[in-house]
Amino acid sequence: MGPGMGPGMGPGMGPGMGPGMGAGSPGAGMRAGPGVTPGWVMMSDEERRAHMAEMQRVRAQPECAAAMDRHHSLMTQRARERGITPPARPGPGACQGLPPG
Repeated sequence: MGPGMGPGMGPGMGPGMGPGMGAGSPGAGMRAGPGVTPGWVMMSDEERRAHMAEMQRVRAQPECAAAMDRHHSLMTQRARERGITPPARPGPGACQGLPPG
């Protein structure tokens, strides 16, 4: 058939983004980000980083729920100031996997 089109796809793009939270971590999974944080598009890059850091620091469901409530209140206020529909209240998914108290 012949030599083909070359050596293949190559070695890849490197080691990836890092270790992440890992399956054994408390609350493993994404708690903040563009697909899971209501109002993400209304936040500055600095606010996004701060919110993600806060959600990564929470260690129990009540603490997580309180952080989500504060964020939702802020985003609701911001939406009203801009004359747009406030984001829906997030579900409990971000706090799943955390200890109950």
